Amino acid sequence: MYVLYVLSLVFLGCIYYFLKRNYEYWEKRGVPNPPASVIFGNLGESLTFTKSLGQIYHEIYKQYTNLSYVGFYKMRTPGIVLRDPDLVKEVLVKSFNHFQANDLKIDDANDPLVAKNPFFVHGDKWKNNRSLLSPSFTSKQIKPLFPLMEEVCHKLVNYLETRDPEKSGIDAKELAQRFTMDVVASCAVGLEADSFKYENTEFRTMAERILSPSFFTNIKLFFLFAMPSLALFLKLKFVPDDAANYFRKIVNQTMNYRKENGIIRQDFLNNMQNIKLTLGEENFTNEDITIHLVGFFMDGFETSSVVLSHALYELAANPHYQQKLQDEIDETLETNQKFDYYTLRDLDFLNRFLEESLRMHPADMFIAKLCTEEFEFPSPTGTGPNVKIEPKTPVIIPIHSLHYDPQYYPDPDRFDPDRFTKENKAKIVKGTYLPFSDGPRICLGQKFALGQIRAAIAHIVSNFDIRVNKRTIQPLQIDPTSSLVAAKGGIWLDFYKRQRH
Repeated sequence: MYVLYVLSLVFLGCIYYFLKRNYEYWEKRGVPNPPASVIFGNLGESLTFTKSLGQIYHEIYKQYTNLSYVGFYKMRTPGIVLRDPDLVKEVLVKSFNHFQANDLKIDDANDPLVAKNPFFVHGDKWKNNRSLLSPSFTSKQIKPLFPLMEEVCHKLVNYLETRDPEKSGIDAKELAQRFTMDVVASCAVGLEADSFKYENTEFRTMAERILSPSFFTNIKLFFLFAMPSLALFLKLKFVPDDAANYFRKIVNQTMNYRKENGIIRQDFLNNMQNIKLTLGEENFTNEDITIHLVGFFMDGFETSSVVLSHALYELAANPHYQQKLQDEIDETLETNQKFDYYTLRDLDFLNRFLEESLRMHPADMFIAKLCTEEFEFPSPTGTGPNVKIEPKTPVIIPIHSLHYDPQYYPDPDRFDPDRFTKENKAKIVKGTYLPFSDGPRICLGQKFALGQIRAAIAHIVSNFDIRVNKRTIQPLQIDPTSSLVAAKGGIWLDFYKRQRH
């Protein structure tokens, strides 16, 4: 019995030593890192949703103020959190080929609609997809979509006019989701999602199966980010089979209907049809179109609703800026009689307001890259030998941390659109403002996203005064259970019809 007890202790000791030895990786290379759990590395609190991954990276960033980067452990995998804007530029722009992959692996066979999305692929596949999609997201291509956005804006205004402002307030995120859902459905495939008319439609239900955050979605994302091998074993999917088949059906039916009736509609699906005609059926199939359609939804619906809801909050929380924007919008309408894509795109204060809102509330708290070719960083302390970054090393760019670093943005908790005047923008340190990332993988859909957000804000502020409802927890706190940035308890706002004099 005693011998068995001793052998058990020795066995457990060997396991502990084996596990612990891996956490000497950064110490041996002279890279400081926070203490790590033997099993969970530095990400244990995200597993219990005590903190989100972004909040964990933010804490690491703040703890090591004199370093250019910090080591950490993604479970047992060594990774680094960047702190130096020059290294951020190195990874995203200058040495892009060494860090071209995003650190999120999706199984092709298990989840084909997402695995082939440009966000998840790299190398030649990424280059080919990017070159195919880029023409669909230029200002020239987005301008014809603006009337479709405006139609949804009118529905948004009508919806707000029917609500009683004296009741319990409106959930800004839910309002923004209704808006972006209708815009994306119209601009993608010409469908009426009717989000302002009905609580649930088949289209909205299926779209939310993919896109809307939920407890199970967040669990899936944790495993995909932190434990990709286990996610692969469990066959976790971004897109459930019923939702995937629904969008395949939508693409096939809509394309057949347009072909049979000679319909040409200037939208995303039409652009994809033109690519198919150019490349041929064997090189660009309906499945490829569905893949890119789902990607369009992912960029245009959930992420845009996060940005829009926070921008509405900042309007409500800063009445003097709201008034300033209303004056700019009113003056624009007096001059042009109506909105158009280029006019809104070029409004000075609207743009400064949005840029500051994106600084304080980027939709993602971090960018997760993966080293694809060995690279050397200088010592994080500025002294000592260079450090080799090996392939498959996660490299975290903490967007939120850089946006809130007082070294780059004095008094970072203060909302101040003047940070983005022409003169002040020229002073912003490159690599410290990344709401849409940067470099070759900069967000392809940012022009579309900003176009619909500007349209919604312009129509809202020209018709309503916005106030923060008492249900909103102020100052806003980041919800650790959400995969994208979300406010704990929600953003609740009141909309009052403007009284024009």
